[in-house]
Amino acid sequence: MELPLWPDETAEAPVFTPGSPHSSEDAAGVTWSITRDVLRRTTTCTVRSESTSDVPHDGTATEIYAGEVGIDRRTFAQWANAETSFRLSWPGVDVRVASTLRVDIGPDGYDVVIDADAWDGDEVFGHREWREHIPR
Repeated sequence: MELPLWPDETAEAPVFTPGSPHSSEDAAGVTWSITRDVLRRTTTCTVRSESTSDVPHDGTATEIYAGEVGIDRRTFAQWANAETSFRLSWPGVDVRVASTLRVDIGPDGYDVVIDADAWDGDEVFGHREWREHIPR
């Protein structure tokens, strides 16, 4: 992994417009927590959000996201898990895509696993998976 660098040390840094002091996002349906497990010596942060909205022609769109990041304070191993799904429904039509992500970070590199499934009603009609080890 290579992070971008500032292209020219003599160039002036960009000026950003300050953001709003309060978010315009609705926090309903969002949960967030931090857990410190003293016995296992791990710290994890979890988040979950769910929202449903109306779409044209009497339909609905639903998005669900759940994620967790963590660190083992003894080994400094780190991980991230995420699950997300998107559903569009109209009378007689129900389609959904769901995916999972797992990233494990250790001394040798990054292990990444992504799976995705697509449904038409109750029938799975597509599946993809990706696995890769990215050395440090």
